[in-house]
Amino acid sequence: MKYSITAITLAGLAAAAAINGKEGSPVTVSLSSVDHTTIKATITNNGDKAYNIMHKGTLLDSLPVDKFRVTRDGAADDAAPAAFHGVKLRMANTGFEEADFTPLAPGESKAVVVDVASLYALDTSGTYHVHAAGRLRFAEANSTELVRGRGLRFASNRLALDVDGPAARQVLRDVEARLAAMRRSTVQSDCTDAQKATVVDGLARCASQASKAADAALNGSAAKFKEYFMSTATKDRQLVADRLTAVAKECDASPGGVLDLHCKDVYNYCASNTYAYTKSSANAVIWCKQYWNHDLETETCHGDDKTGTTIHEFTHADSVFSPGTDDNAYGYDDCMQLSRADALTNADTYEYYANAIHLGC
Repeated sequence: MKYSITAITLAGLAAAAAINGKEGSPVTVSLSSVDHTTIKATITNNGDKAYNIMHKGTLLDSLPVDKFRVTRDGAADDAAPAAFHGVKLRMANTGFEEADFTPLAPGESKAVVVDVASLYALDTSGTYHVHAAGRLRFAEANSTELVRGRGLRFASNRLALDVDGPAARQVLRDVEARLAAMRRSTVQSDCTDAQKATVVDGLARCASQASKAADAALNGSAAKFKEYFMSTATKDRQLVADRLTAVAKECDASPGGVLDLHCKDVYNYCASNTYAYTKSSANAVIWCKQYWNHDLETETCHGDDKTGTTIHEFTHADSVFSPGTDDNAYGYDDCMQLSRADALTNADTYEYYANAIHLGC
């Protein structure tokens, strides 16, 4: 595993900062090859103002979050990208600290190095294309208050890598072996009786909310559906209903479903503003300290609670519904800025839609 805290943080910046002049973004990013599956991302702020980039849970994070889209040359146009083997987080929307941000001054460039093989399954030898796109949340310079409903859009160049499949596979195996050893060292039943009771209660409420939201997606208000998913197309309503139905079934089956639920941070990826995270390749959901500080069900539209966090995390899991969702945006305001395609694959959007149907928002 060759990424470092600095490397990934700036790698995220690279991807994040990158719209390459498109749509008025002040930042540009370029990806270049370093050695085999290791790449360098260079970011430059071409604007006249400084930004405080929120890197937690994004391309800027030191954690192994989903940073790139990786596809194999010669694969069918509709083929799935290389499987992601990192973690997907449920982050807070407030209460950030200075350490959660990376400053980027006018004219400043930063470079990072990331081993793509440590995050994605590059099993077959051949040419792979690496690309990063999305948006970064940010605060004004010297501030930790996020600018709501906006983000720095980015789209990097498309980098070609000539990959030796067996060598790349070994990189990922080494990472997974280390994580598996960490998980085995944790007592299998790592929830206290009180925690188990809370989780079970949250699962029951998840099953109810997700089921109601699935029905609303198919048969409810088209205007309400469009508010969250930017579409009223029948196929999109069916997709959302199918995913939420799968989440409801998993919540109704758990504990005992396909996912392993942990009350201890078995992979050491929890942070101060992380509620939970999912490692889909291990069928594992981990509840972090912040999860226990919230109500089971909020009475506030688009508020945070244990039930919503459960829905969010379960949509990430490929074994619940494939493909799992991503974290294209966090928070209601930023979710409302997503395109149709990004909204349909965004975990927070499903959480907030279920919350809205439950509360009648």
